[in-house]
Amino acid sequence: MNADPAAAAWPRLTATTLAAVGVLTLAVAVVSLPRPMFEDQAVLAYFGWLVAHGWVPYRDFFEVNTLGAFVAHAAIGQLTGYSEAGARVVDLLWLAGMLALVAAVLRGTGKTAIVAAMTFAAAIYLSAGVAVTLQREVLLLPFVLAALALESHAGRALGPALFAGLLTGIAVTVKPPAAAFVVPLAVSAWHRTRRPLAPVLLLGGAAVAPVLCLAWLWRHDALDAFADVAVNYWPLHNAISGGRPHEVLSGWALTSTRIRGALNLGLHPALPLAGAAALGTMTMLGDPGLTTAMRRRVWLLVGVLAAGWLAVIPASKFWVHHWWPFSLLAIVLGSMALTARSSGVHRLAAPAALALLMAGISWGNIGPWASPPRFPFADVTRIAAYLQAHGQPGDAVVPLDWVEGALHAMLRAGMTPGTPFVYDFHFSHHVSSPYVRGLRARFLTAMTDHAPRFVVRIHRPGRFTGPDTAPDFPALDALLAARYRPALIEPGFEILERRDTP
Repeated sequence: MNADPAAAAWPRLTATTLAAVGVLTLAVAVVSLPRPMFEDQAVLAYFGWLVAHGWVPYRDFFEVNTLGAFVAHAAIGQLTGYSEAGARVVDLLWLAGMLALVAAVLRGTGKTAIVAAMTFAAAIYLSAGVAVTLQREVLLLPFVLAALALESHAGRALGPALFAGLLTGIAVTVKPPAAAFVVPLAVSAWHRTRRPLAPVLLLGGAAVAPVLCLAWLWRHDALDAFADVAVNYWPLHNAISGGRPHEVLSGWALTSTRIRGALNLGLHPALPLAGAAALGTMTMLGDPGLTTAMRRRVWLLVGVLAAGWLAVIPASKFWVHHWWPFSLLAIVLGSMALTARSSGVHRLAAPAALALLMAGISWGNIGPWASPPRFPFADVTRIAAYLQAHGQPGDAVVPLDWVEGALHAMLRAGMTPGTPFVYDFHFSHHVSSPYVRGLRARFLTAMTDHAPRFVVRIHRPGRFTGPDTAPDFPALDALLAARYRPALIEPGFEILERRDTP
């Protein structure tokens, strides 16, 4: 019987494509080595620096993130000395760890699927650039992957369920929506063992790390402050649109935004990767020779993928880093479609999945045509240099900024915040809310009582628009005019210095 020429050519085409993407990925990794920290990564690194220097979250500084994220970035900073080069090395090593866990999850599915998943995961992650680098979703994902690998390959033993729960609980402390991953893992544990104790152990294990975090906050008199943020501020933060300028959403506007974002998957890269995942699922489940254990693993991956989708919806933002767990799991499922098959439907599924995985790479971020960050890194260098040159021991800084560089400059200069508020984002939305009015009042009181030495204001017009938002803060402007003088004015920022000694 004559061999099918298309079937014979497919493995060669796949291997050639993977080799080309692998070379591209290596080049992007090398080029990224001198890249400095930007935006969210620098902000989280600063929070880690504060925690490492004895600041207790929520009690000493107002923040929306959870304790696991601070601890992770404190550990990274202590390991690297909060250096830009050290952070890049940690990021690449963390990526390598994720790739190893992807291989562990896919063990037994064939070399092509494993190599494809690792190659495209690295290419898509690195091509996203600063948008995902050491984000909370990136930090928590290896724990979810490790739990997935344990549950995927366990027999009828109960131990893997407990350890999978412990790992998932760590992920929850980094970002609470990761709790959605507990559900498919618990269902799988029950189906695998047919014993009710298995999901109980998994759920109990998942509670350990969050309970320890709450106990730590209680011991440091920060539990009430954390509860205040979680109960009163999180709902407000989750009702802000993700686009710029941000809008306050409510009622049908909030519901429709969540529905639209959930359905379009943030468009890129999650949308094409979802198509690849559907093809991989169809290919695997359509194989009459699939073993029972492999079928259970595919359904577990589908369940965890669905959990990754659900976890994005409540925040209403749909930014690319929010989709990273979903995207990586979609890559894992989509790569399963690339295994060699003989039927016509599989011959169509494999090249389609390969094309969709290729579409997941952010080609516009690679090379000299990549769009620059929203703020010039030179501003960070200039602000840090000024603070280092003019600051004295004990001086503090008030950053009027969010992610555009003020906290990054303060990290470089080694200077602490002058009030409990490390950025001013939360003063500009839901301004009619008694809670936000209270935050504004607390900030003004802290400014009056402590009179920090410096104020760094980043110029970023058009950050908020629409009802219940306010780009201005008249009471703060009056205080600054009375107590501070311009010390350095640049197009992108200004530094104010206190006029008098309190």
